[in-house]
Amino acid sequence: MYTYFSLYRHCEATVEEAIQPRIRGRVRWRGSWWFAIAERKTVILPGTQVNIIGVRNTTLIVEPIDGWDCWI
Repeated sequence: MYTYFSLYRHCEATVEEAIQPRIRGRVRWRGSWWFAIAERKTVILPGTQVNIIGVRNTTLIVEPIDGWDCWI
């Protein structure tokens, strides 16, 4: 369960450390490093732009922006 990050919904972050299925990676958002995880079973590669869709404790829930690098 996570809280929708409604205040920052659709804010973009950049993946710095790959995000793998069920394994959190790291993103850069607003000048800080954050842990991040994706709901989809994809690998999101470093350099990919992602949308922030929620937050669970101190981990951002993200999804890749269409057209950016990810492996399904």
